[in-house]
Amino acid sequence: MVAIILDFVNCRCQYQFTLPTVVVLDRRRSMTNLQLLKGPDGPADITSCEQTPIMQQALFLLNRLNESELKLTELGRWPRKLVQDFWHKHVKTAENDFLPDQEERCPEIIRVGFLLKESGLIKMRNRRATLTLRSRRALQSNLYSEIYADLLEKMICSYCWGFEDRYPGFDFIQQYAAAAISALSSLKSPISASEIAEALRSEVYLDDETQAQIRSANKTSLDDPWLSIKWVDRAIQTRFLNRFAVVFGLVVCDGSDIFSELSDRYYNTTFFKNEFFGIVTRQQLVD
Repeated sequence: MVAIILDFVNCRCQYQFTLPTVVVLDRRRSMTNLQLLKGPDGPADITSCEQTPIMQQALFLLNRLNESELKLTELGRWPRKLVQDFWHKHVKTAENDFLPDQEERCPEIIRVGFLLKESGLIKMRNRRATLTLRSRRALQSNLYSEIYADLLEKMICSYCWGFEDRYPGFDFIQQYAAAAISALSSLKSPISASEIAEALRSEVYLDDETQAQIRSANKTSLDDPWLSIKWVDRAIQTRFLNRFAVVFGLVVCDGSDIFSELSDRYYNTTFFKNEFFGIVTRQQLVD
């Protein structure tokens, strides 16, 4: 499995992480931006590409732009009404009643807008947002796997997973995304965030420089509580699990909508087990 992802990354990606528009976060909100799908017995499963949170969010914007071009704000941001409609449909939960009054307070719409623009699926210029010919073709033909692969490429290779978080460095979390995805697919499910992080530290993050970073963070100190292995694990949970794997439908989580804990359990989705690697393989060969 790791070879499939690595081939996809090597074929389509150049690691040039980009920090999107600065996000002004309301500190009452989760810094991990979990998108939870709750069922009666825990988190609901995701069985297809179009059901993944990132595709649901992307299709919200693409379908809106398919109706007509959209006028942006004076600063070229998404308008307030669109941001709030997006929030109500894709972010708001029973535990989170915050309502953003502008794009800068909704990291989720910033992320998907960035990915769509970088993928060449939308154009944002002269205070107007429009679809491209490529995205119109994809929508007309229901080519969801192509859209998903484009977003996946930009998420792994361009978008900065560490934006506005509290963790020092740890760029290896994103740089080893391909191997981490493969490792995640082989782990038992459900599994806690701490167990996933331990597996990645022992099986994936093995080069000397990365091990040195982890050893340095493992030096606990009463004066500096950041220097603890749990902060490495929390960074893995925030960046790899909550900001990537949950959003792209690889796993669902049974934790709180507001605050993540290392004891939170993650479940591999049917989509991840049955469809994800096929999409990656097909799109790598097509491109």
